[in-house]
Amino acid sequence: MAQTVLILGGGFGGLAAANEARRLLPSDTAVIVVDRSEEFVVGAAKTWVALGENRRDEVVHSRERLGKRGIEFLQANVQRIAAADRTVETDAGTIQYDYLVIALGAEIARDAIPGLSEGAYDFYTLDAAERLRTALERFDGGRVIVLNTRPGYKCPPAPYEGAMLLADHLRKRGKQAEVSMVTFEGALPLMTAGPEMGRFIVGELEKAGVKYVPQHRVVSVDAANRVVKFENGEMSYDLLVATPPHAAPEVVKEAGLTNDTGWIPVDPQTCSVAGHERLFAIGDVTVLPLPGRFNPDVPLVLPKAGVIAEKQGVIVARNIALDMAGRGSRAEYDGTAFCYVETGGNHAARGDGQFFAMPNPSMAARTPDLEQFNEKKEWVQETVVRFLG
Repeated sequence: MAQTVLILGGGFGGLAAANEARRLLPSDTAVIVVDRSEEFVVGAAKTWVALGENRRDEVVHSRERLGKRGIEFLQANVQRIAAADRTVETDAGTIQYDYLVIALGAEIARDAIPGLSEGAYDFYTLDAAERLRTALERFDGGRVIVLNTRPGYKCPPAPYEGAMLLADHLRKRGKQAEVSMVTFEGALPLMTAGPEMGRFIVGELEKAGVKYVPQHRVVSVDAANRVVKFENGEMSYDLLVATPPHAAPEVVKEAGLTNDTGWIPVDPQTCSVAGHERLFAIGDVTVLPLPGRFNPDVPLVLPKAGVIAEKQGVIVARNIALDMAGRGSRAEYDGTAFCYVETGGNHAARGDGQFFAMPNPSMAARTPDLEQFNEKKEWVQETVVRFLG
């Protein structure tokens, strides 16, 4: 009897799972991807749109292209996940599944901080990136704050990369600006990537002329007076660019799949969800404490990053194929990942690391240069081809 693999979410993890499942599974197995948007965009391109280096239509790609690969795409909103019945309700109808992969990502929760929506710009959606681009075109100079609000956000280096790119962008346009990177993190940022990466980021911020201001937890934003209020003081600004809080979609919370962190806990190697057969969760919607390092006050968890979601998607698809074939072996995620960080001036650095390493995660970056910047551009293009053809 033909079976159905249902994948909720068409980001890095969902698309990777769908493609690998289609490659491995019998042709009569239905592989379905559900996403509320027909548009796919690699997250790295959003800063390029914000800075006016690309237009929206240059970075957006249609998920409908999955059909050419034998993968069904359904544009719909997920309304209810009933794991006990193995059904998912959408606004386009109810789907019965044999295997479920939840890859719904993280929602942007700007309203979680009073005044943030009114007082800050960001680049975490294409619409937001376009609003920031317009603001930058009108900006005449002054004090710029790049604000990292809370842990658990997409792509840990993104705020720091954004600060360096903003400083470079304004300098090239002759704008007199003081750019500060203000964050809840400590003396070294990105501890989920290990201390070496943290030292690298702080050093590159200094080279870019960006002031690093750690240990500032935001309370609210006074948009009318252009003031950010912190637990330990306040700062005025002329332009505020923030990494807004992130949260798991309500539908997974209502399904009872999240824990007290607000995210779906999964097995570190297989991404299976405990207590539910044939149910997996991957990518930004999950929480995965790093081995031996869970601290209730400052949890050190696997970062939310597209390259990690992609690897998890492949692993899950392979395990579904093994289960269908009745084989007892399993594929496992090994904790490795990489990222490209732009530092301005058409330079970038690639960082490679192992997040399951002991006694701390270990990621190291090469010296930024033009070659790695071009590598990043090529990687973005190759990602689209890999997922959508």
